[in-house]
Amino acid sequence: MKPLLNAKTDLALTVFSKRPSHALLLTAQESTGLDHITEYFLKLLSQNQKSKPQINSVVPDEKGTIGVEVIRELRGTLKMRNTTDQTISKIIIINPIDAVTAQGQNALLKSLEEPVYGVLFILFSYKQNIVLDTISSRCVKVPILPVSLLEATDYFGSNNADLPKNYLISQGSAGLLTQLMGDSSHESINHLNETKLLLAMPLFEKLAAIDTKYKKKADAELLLVSLERLCSAAMRHGAQTQKWINNTNAVLIAQKNFSANVLTKLVLDQLFINLS
Repeated sequence: MKPLLNAKTDLALTVFSKRPSHALLLTAQESTGLDHITEYFLKLLSQNQKSKPQINSVVPDEKGTIGVEVIRELRGTLKMRNTTDQTISKIIIINPIDAVTAQGQNALLKSLEEPVYGVLFILFSYKQNIVLDTISSRCVKVPILPVSLLEATDYFGSNNADLPKNYLISQGSAGLLTQLMGDSSHESINHLNETKLLLAMPLFEKLAAIDTKYKKKADAELLLVSLERLCSAAMRHGAQTQKWINNTNAVLIAQKNFSANVLTKLVLDQLFINLS
């Protein structure tokens, strides 16, 4: 079954699959549910290829990074070919390129500057400000755009009672919305419920809860995602709009502070003090 996709994203993927270049950069707000888009694109690509390509996937290590050694080893497997044949023999998926260290990105850049015939790089990015401009400029960029409520309704049907709520939670993210529609106990809903409980606490209880439950940066970042979704849903409903605009701005500042490697406790304490 064809996945739920924004029509512009679907068109861009289809066009690229017919005339692929050496590198595709897929940008999205989050990674949730993107496997179905990858599978769909690979199926599109296969329709225009003579044989099935070898697929190599590169993912972060336990520290959440992809080091330069991994990229150098990867480059060592690429062999130059004296041909202009457009058949793709190898696909290298790096998910996400954001996790590749600065040294690793510079090493990868050499492969993008001197592409090997028959090799296609598929790069995923969820934090485009981390990707080197020199890498981004050498890729065909396709944003995984949010779907509209109309597109979601056409896909899931107009009689689905859970769609309006799940659409607000997903903020139009096709992958997340698809998962939410198939699982009422999805972890994103659990995160949202926990965040609502946290917001309802007195300030001193909030700060105490933060100290015990959100010490890890990864957990804190999930909390920010849930807060951002709640703010967006509230603004769409028109409830105390200025309040939620201010709260959204506070969340964005917290996300920037995380990017600047400010201590997790300081970021969250300041955020919840500023939330109205």
